Amino acid sequence: MMKIVEDLKLDSYDNYLLSFNGARIANLKKLEKLFMKKILISRENKIFLIDVALENNCDILTYQKRKCYYKS
Repeated sequence: MMKIVEDLKLDSYDNYLLSFNGARIANLKKLEKLFMKKILISRENKIFLIDVALENNCDILTYQKRKCYYKS
């Protein structure tokens, strides 16, 4: 992930990186991790959260087995 940050020069500004369901937040300018907590969610809860997100016009982006899936 940090290679992308460097390639796009996102660390040149006061940007923050939010990833993993909000479980990791990093300050890109200082290249420091501000918060990290893994969120474990059951399959049933994942389906529920996806349904709620789609009902509220949110996009879904997920990674599984090195593939990226997107639904809007």
